Amino acid sequence: MKAKEMLEISNANSEETVIKKLLEKCKKVASNGKTSIRVREFNFGEYKIGDFQEEIIKELRKNGYKSYHTCDFGSFADCYLYIGWSEDES
Repeated sequence: MKAKEMLEISNANSEETVIKKLLEKCKKVASNGKTSIRVREFNFGEYKIGDFQEEIIKELRKNGYKSYHTCDFGSFADCYLYIGWSEDES
């Protein structure tokens, strides 16, 4: 594998790329009339998140989205990133 290919793999999970992917998901569900999504990708499905995920949350909030990581507890822990964009959530 060449260095250029390795760099492409590395950039695929950069903060900027992850935010772009999240906003693409938001756009898709918004076109169906939804005003929020739950995301478990990018390690948001884990009970504890790291600095990388915290930075993504901060960036989403800076752009006007309601955004937080949470876990619902029932028979198992269901952890996810919540992203909302309705007027009452601003």
